[in-house]
Amino acid sequence: MLSASDLDFFDAGRCRRVALGGGGNVRFEDVAPVRGFRWNKGARSFAGWYYAVTTGGHVGYES
Repeated sequence: MLSASDLDFFDAGRCRRVALGGGGNVRFEDVAPVRGFRWNKGARSFAGWYYAVTTGGHVGYES
């Protein structure tokens, strides 16, 4: 049963569930996004990538 303290994410194509406090060792910046980023001209939000020194790579974002 899913509780508010569980964390679900996809890793290597399979769904994983860990306790919220147990996800500290998961590098979420390396996990593939669940869906692609969309760039629509004139949209109210935007998406992109930025380089994060702390992760040593690009991180996707969507506002």
